[in-house]
Amino acid sequence: MKYRNWRQGHDNAGFDEGDIQGLTQDEKQTVGADAYTSTNLDNFQYADDGAGWSSGEDVQSVKEEVEAGISKVILNWCPLWNMKIQQSKTKAMIFPPPQADDIEIEDLTVDNKSIEVVDNFKLVGVTLDQQLSYDKHITTTKAKAFRALKAVSKVTQAKKNPSQQAHILLYTTLVRPILDYAAECTITAKDRLEKAYSPIQRQALLTATGCLERTSTEALESIAGIPPIDIHLTCRQAQSYLRMKSKHMGNPIFDAITNMNSHKTDIHIGTPLHLLQTRLNEMKGEMEESMVDKEPYYDSRLPPFTMGSITGSFTATTITTGGKDKAREEILTILQNITDDNVPTTVIFTDGSALGNPGPTGCAAVVYEKWGTTEPFAVRKPVASKSNNYEGEIEGLHLAIDTITRRPTTSNKILLLCDCKAAIETVTGVQQVEAYNSLINTLRSKLSTLKSKGYTIQITWCPGHMGIPGNEIADKEAKLAAEEARNCQNYTSWTKQQAMKHIESQAHERWNRRTKLNTRSEHMQKIATNMKKKGQTLGRRSTQVIINQLVSGHTRLNSYQNWMNPEISPSCTDCGAVETTNHFLYHCPRYAKERQHMLLEVENIYETYNTAEDSRDTDITTLVFKQ
Repeated sequence: MKYRNWRQGHDNAGFDEGDIQGLTQDEKQTVGADAYTSTNLDNFQYADDGAGWSSGEDVQSVKEEVEAGISKVILNWCPLWNMKIQQSKTKAMIFPPPQADDIEIEDLTVDNKSIEVVDNFKLVGVTLDQQLSYDKHITTTKAKAFRALKAVSKVTQAKKNPSQQAHILLYTTLVRPILDYAAECTITAKDRLEKAYSPIQRQALLTATGCLERTSTEALESIAGIPPIDIHLTCRQAQSYLRMKSKHMGNPIFDAITNMNSHKTDIHIGTPLHLLQTRLNEMKGEMEESMVDKEPYYDSRLPPFTMGSITGSFTATTITTGGKDKAREEILTILQNITDDNVPTTVIFTDGSALGNPGPTGCAAVVYEKWGTTEPFAVRKPVASKSNNYEGEIEGLHLAIDTITRRPTTSNKILLLCDCKAAIETVTGVQQVEAYNSLINTLRSKLSTLKSKGYTIQITWCPGHMGIPGNEIADKEAKLAAEEARNCQNYTSWTKQQAMKHIESQAHERWNRRTKLNTRSEHMQKIATNMKKKGQTLGRRSTQVIINQLVSGHTRLNSYQNWMNPEISPSCTDCGAVETTNHFLYHCPRYAKERQHMLLEVENIYETYNTAEDSRDTDITTLVFKQ
C-alpha cells in the first residue's frame, strides 16, 4: 500500500525475466470472467503466489481499498483455480513517502480474517522494506553468499585440493549467482551493493589463488581473471535491461519502458528502469538496442501455434550418409531428372558469406527460372558490415523466396538448393527460434504464402565447393556481396546471445581502462595486462600457489615478512642481501643451478616462437604468461 502518491504513476512491471506476469485488461478477462476486474488493484501472479497493491492520498482509504480488492480475489479468483488464501503467509506492507512521520496502522481485515502489516517482506526472493532501500535484502544476500562460500571451502580444502580453475568455477557457479539475483531490482542501492559484496569476492579469490592476506584486490582479480564486482553487476544489469527491451508490446515491462522513453519526465529519473537504461548505455558500445532480436512471442493462454508443413509436396532434405561426393551425385541426379521429365521447375542456388566471424557479410541467389531451358540470373545483397555466415545463409534463402515472390515464375515447382544444413533445418522447422526470429518468421510466412498459391517447394542441402555450377556462382556472388558490405552502414540485427556477449566484452574493456587509469605500478600493469588473459592452471596446485604469490609480490620471503613484522630480518640467510622476489629468482647464489635451467628453458621457448631479442623479458609476470 502506498499513500500520498509520493511517486505519481507507477507501473506494474517491477521484475525481469518474465518470472512475473503482469496482466493487461484483456489478459485479465482471458484468465477468467471478473476475477480481476472490479478489484481496483494492480496485481501480478507468480505460480501460486499473488500480490495486489494500490496507492492514494490517505492511508486509511488505501487500506480499505486493498481489503476490498483482496476480498474480490478470494471470492472470484481463488475458486477459479481451486486455491485458498494461506493466511499465515499473507502479509501487508505500507510504503510511506520519504521523510513521512511514523504511523501506526492496524492489521487488515479480509473475509473476517486478520492480515498482519509488516515492516519487510520477502517477495519472489527479494526482501522489501518500507523505503525500498533493500538494506535487509543486501544483508541477507551477503550472509547467504558467505554460507555458500563456506560450503565450497569444504570441497576446496579437501585432501586433493582442486586446481585454481576449479576454485574459480565453484565461485562463479555457486556463489556469485547469489549476488547476481535481483540485481536489476536492487540497482537503486548503488554503491552499497559493491561495499557489501566485494569482501565476498575477495575471500573467494584469496582461496582460489592461494595468495596471502595482504594481496591487493586488484591483483587477485587480475591473477584470477575475475572482473571487479561493481563492473560485473553493471554488466548483469545492462543485460537484464536488454532482456526486458526484447519483449513485445503488451508485456507490462516492455510497455513501461516504452512509456518511459516516449514520455520521460522528472518522475522517471532515478527509477530502477531509468537506472537500468543508463547501465545499458554505458555498456552497449556500437550496439543499437533497437537492432537486438525480439524474444519469441509466447502466451500459454493462447491456442497452440502451428504452422503445418511449409514445403508442399516436397520435403526438406539435409540427411546424407555418403559424404559430399555422394551428395554431389544425388544433386546432379535430381537436376538431370528435372531435365528428363521436362516438367517446368524453378531451381535456385543460395549462399551466404562472411569475411570474418563476425565480419562483412553478404548473400546471393542464382535463379534458373526454367531449369534446362533458361540461363541463370544472379541477385546478391550486402547483409551487414558486421555479422556471421549463418545469418548470411538465412538471408540467402530469404533473398531467393523474396525474388520469387516479387517476380512470379511460370513454374509451380520450386527447388531451393542451400549448402547450410542448419539454415534449412531452422527455416523448415515449426519451433520458435531464439536467433533472427523476425527474419525467420518473415521467411516462413512467405513460404506459406507461396504454398497457398499452389506452389510446391523443396529445400535441399547441396554440398558446397564441389563443382556444382549454380552453387559455385552463388558462392562467388555472395563473396562479392560481402565485399560490398565492408562500407555499408547496415548493421544487422543482433541475436540475444551475441548482444549478451558484446556487453560482457564491453565490461572487460571497462576493466582494462580502469586498470590503465588507476594503476601506476609497472609491475601491477603487467599483471593486469597479462595474467587476466591467461586464467589457466599452471602445474600442480602447490606450484600454482607459489607462482601466484611471486607474481603478486606478497610471499613468505623475508623482505615481505619484515614488512609485516619488523622484528623479522629482511635479509637472505644465505647471502645477506635483502630477500625480495627479484633477489630470489635472479640473484641468490643458492639457486644458481635452478636459475640457469629456468633461463635456458625460457630461451628455448623464445627461439621456438621466433621472439624478437628486445621482447625477451624474463620477469616473473612475463614468464608465467609465456607458459
